[in-house]
Amino acid sequence: MKLFYLFLLYSFTISAETKLLVKFGKNAEQNQYRVPKWNTVILDKYVRYINRQHGGVWTHVGSAEKYNHQGIYGNDISFKVGQEIIVKWYNYSNTVITFTPKISFDDPDRMYEGDINGTWYKMTSITIQPKKYAYSKFTFTKRTQGTYFLINIASAAKTTQKVACTHIIWRQ
Repeated sequence: MKLFYLFLLYSFTISAETKLLVKFGKNAEQNQYRVPKWNTVILDKYVRYINRQHGGVWTHVGSAEKYNHQGIYGNDISFKVGQEIIVKWYNYSNTVITFTPKISFDDPDRMYEGDINGTWYKMTSITIQPKKYAYSKFTFTKRTQGTYFLINIASAAKTTQKVACTHIIWRQ
């Protein structure tokens, strides 16, 4: 019974304080958005949608750690101290995978490459069990708070055809 009440409390807390920026579907047409005017997805040229049970996007080819970025952009949003960006990942493989994703608010392409070399911040490290979900997060500080129109996520790991980014969420 305690578990049931904990589930209800957790569900209420999550839904009351979060906004889905994007849920990556099995293809672009199945993407879901919940923040007005935040509905433009960016993907690395080696990232593809996964037409499997949980959907999402993953590195389709290539093995370099930098061959993975996906994100979303739209109108300016003011992110305040204590707010978080939460990324939900799914491990399609049969092995445990540990990595530390990175996030940028000013770089629309690969980390340390491309036309714009923006700032990349570490998110929380995660370990994902086979066939399970895990969450990484970034918490805004006084130094990182600000108004942004872009959120770009990189797994920053060799996760080719193993780990999918399925959701980008904004916790207010």
